[in-house]
Amino acid sequence: MRTSAFLSLAVVTVAASLALGTAQARTVQQQVSADPRGAVDVSDVSGRIEIIGWDNPQVSVTANLERDSQRLEVKSDRGRTSVRVTHGPGGFVDGGGDVRLVVHVPRESEVNASSVSADIASSSVTGAQHLQSVSGEIDAELGAGTNEVKSVSGAIHLRGSGAGSGSLRVTDVSGEVKVSKLAGDLEATTISGDLDAQVAAAHSVRVHTTSGDLELNAGLERDGTIEAETVSGDQHIAASAPAGFQYEVRTFSGEINDCFGQRSERTSEYGPGRRLDGARGAGNGHVRIKSLSGDVSLCDH
Repeated sequence: MRTSAFLSLAVVTVAASLALGTAQARTVQQQVSADPRGAVDVSDVSGRIEIIGWDNPQVSVTANLERDSQRLEVKSDRGRTSVRVTHGPGGFVDGGGDVRLVVHVPRESEVNASSVSADIASSSVTGAQHLQSVSGEIDAELGAGTNEVKSVSGAIHLRGSGAGSGSLRVTDVSGEVKVSKLAGDLEATTISGDLDAQVAAAHSVRVHTTSGDLELNAGLERDGTIEAETVSGDQHIAASAPAGFQYEVRTFSGEINDCFGQRSERTSEYGPGRRLDGARGAGNGHVRIKSLSGDVSLCDH
């Protein structure tokens, strides 16, 4: 009887605690002055981080907190603003409970955002961005400057303005990568996932997939270079350059097709492998393509 009564009391206590925890969910807002071209660091464990550029010299944060122990911490000092959610009196980084952060930053800020399992989204930011998530998706509009985006297990979707100049380095271990309207140089790598990239006015494009298909549409500056490589996956490359380009295509196990009317050759009379070499226009640019196991398609439009 005592055991039954104790269990009943425990159930009631847990239910009450859960109800109390739900009731303690709240929205918190903070705003601090910030350098219009300063740096903003944002970190969260799980949930969602949304970063929006605006024309005000302030960083404004709205946080939806699920637990009473969670605290929003916003600090600004010497041109750098930090935004993070802490847990407990010791100020530890929160280890549980989804948090949604909406962070307005000066449009030209340098943004550094990191998460464990939170999705990251950004828009209207023209400064450099460094975005990283372990198992969350990343969706961002990119401006000029040096941008870097990384994910271990999550899709990455990035959009440029189609104008200006800059560079992007993107790495994804297990997830698809899609880049559109990028103006500037690109270095992209996927371990297990497809890669789809659209680049304009680039001097250097370097793309690699270990296990995934590669789709690339790139416009090169004069003397620009494309280097594309897959271990296991098909490649579809469309390249254009104002002064043309030379091309070298190699496959170990796969066919080579082009829109030039040129036929590939065997690299060896007895072994596997094919190659395609030639030039379009003056041939000032360079396109080098390698494939271990997969077909390759190359075109100049």
